[in-house]
Amino acid sequence: MPSQLKPGGTFADRYAIEGQIGTGGMATVWLAYDRSLERLCALKVLDAVEAANPDAKNRFHREARVTARVRSACVVNIFDHGEWEGLPYIAMEYLEGEDLASRITRERRLDLPQTCEVIVQVARGLAHAHASGVVHRDIKPENVFLVRGDEDETVKILDFGIATRFARSNAEDAQSGLFLGTPMYASPEQLRGEGVDFRTDLWSLGVVAFECLTGHAPFTGDTLDELCGRILTQPLPRPSQYDANLPAGLDDLLVRALSRDPEQRFQSAKEFADAFTSAAGHARMSIPSLPPRAEALSLHGELLPSAKRSKVERRLLPRWLRPVLAAALLLAAGVGYQRARANDGATIAKPAAMLSNETAHPAISVHAPQVTVAELPDTLDEVCNARPRATERDERSIPPAHRSTASKAKAPPAPTSADTWRRDPGF
Repeated sequence: MPSQLKPGGTFADRYAIEGQIGTGGMATVWLAYDRSLERLCALKVLDAVEAANPDAKNRFHREARVTARVRSACVVNIFDHGEWEGLPYIAMEYLEGEDLASRITRERRLDLPQTCEVIVQVARGLAHAHASGVVHRDIKPENVFLVRGDEDETVKILDFGIATRFARSNAEDAQSGLFLGTPMYASPEQLRGEGVDFRTDLWSLGVVAFECLTGHAPFTGDTLDELCGRILTQPLPRPSQYDANLPAGLDDLLVRALSRDPEQRFQSAKEFADAFTSAAGHARMSIPSLPPRAEALSLHGELLPSAKRSKVERRLLPRWLRPVLAAALLLAAGVGYQRARANDGATIAKPAAMLSNETAHPAISVHAPQVTVAELPDTLDEVCNARPRATERDERSIPPAHRSTASKAKAPPAPTSADTWRRDPGF
């Protein structure tokens, strides 16, 4: 272990080590003070021996990326991750409380309201993970942390170290010959080395619920082979065998949750949580309705094949078609606007075109009589009397159906004499 990873040491030129929180098979977690952000954090550092293993190293970095991708109040937050002097590390939020395994060990089992609270919050975190295309694959009491609050507790899902994508299945694990997970909480398809999806996590959540209610795991064994054989073949015990006061509906619920056929299980974390609260007789709690995502990006940002694409996603437009459709709509809107402007201009210009290119209607002569100099009368009186006479003549020549309302209602003006015009010409 590097000398920096001791109380009083500084790791990665940023984290002041204050003490050790815990240790596992591959990494050690330290309480550290982040000098850059000026706050406490939990610093998880991969052991030196494991850091020399490329597979373990890649899995550790994958844990940081996958956990940071799942945004939920019920999933631990990642602040930073990187590698310093050959040791990968993850800086995450520091949680005060205890994990669910310690709680069950101390209290032997949880009462029904406590169990409901834990199951619903874990389901909320899983709903966000599954909507991001992530399968945890290791849901167990040790990875469920109960965070102490001022008035209540918040549940946080920990350790996405062996999380995978739906489309990845277990091909890489099968090639390496490794089983990743905890057998007591692993689903039958996980034990058989088959491809897994989000329903594997729902099986594990059913085992956690059974243990919370009874204080016992549904399947146990003295050896790994015995345990796996019972998970794959033995009938499921009922919670009521341990506590007759539990609601009868919980027996049927857990029989469905722990069905060996994934198609017979609950098909979403929300469905599981809603059914659990209903069977327990508690008010339904808010769980996001997020469909599990079968298509996801690989760890390197590549689009993975999507054989199990959901119907909802198949109805969505492909990503490449969306900007094309948006551009087409904008172009159509622009063309429509230009045509509307052109039509408005043609409407305004039409009377002028009619006057210049078409035979003017007789009624137009009332406002603009077409008279040449040769046709003018000799005397001013005749000029003044020419307009009323032309008006009467033109009005009589217009068919009754086309005569203007104004011309019908208003009598023609009286002839104006030359003397009157000289005194008041009107301009």
